[in-house]
Amino acid sequence: MQFYTPEFLRTAQAIGTATYALDDPPHELRKACHDLRGGALTALTSFSRLLSRRPGDQHLVRKAVFLARDHAKMMRSILPDLDEAIHAADERVKRHSIHEFVDKWHEITVEMVSKRIRVVALCDFECYITSRCLESSAVDRILYNYINNAVRFSDGEIVRLTVIRLNSVLTRWVVENQLTNRQKVWLHKTLGDELAGLFQGGYTQ
Repeated sequence: MQFYTPEFLRTAQAIGTATYALDDPPHELRKACHDLRGGALTALTSFSRLLSRRPGDQHLVRKAVFLARDHAKMMRSILPDLDEAIHAADERVKRHSIHEFVDKWHEITVEMVSKRIRVVALCDFECYITSRCLESSAVDRILYNYINNAVRFSDGEIVRLTVIRLNSVLTRWVVENQLTNRQKVWLHKTLGDELAGLFQGGYTQ
């Protein structure tokens, strides 16, 4: 597989370089470049290291297909003219179960240079969460961003995704990773007790 080779990684990480060289690219453009070189591609490149050693493992192959499919969908969402025919299909009404999001993450193992992280995902109820593929892509862009960061900065061996039903119309998505003492000190010094500030953007720790 080519997804974890140094050449491929350099190419992927270079996405947006020319854009960032502009005087002041819009925030939405920076965000698009961030998701194009990140998103499911980050998880896929890490996951591919494990798959390269077990190429006949159908469970791993299926997980890799889910990751590649999700990134293709995100790319079509960001760049509508990339594949206009499939983008049009993405806009059609199609209900997506919440387990389409949760099950693909459960028991994914991501290998990084110095550690291996296992994702454990849990949702104990059934419902439809989106009505179009483009809506699913919007959820995925957020979810991959959180989980990729949790995997990158976790001090433990497990990252957890838990989806909780709040009422008949609202759900809560929780991504958890273990913190180092240094990270805890940084959080306290930077935000004090107002951790909600993390969700306003500008922080990655």
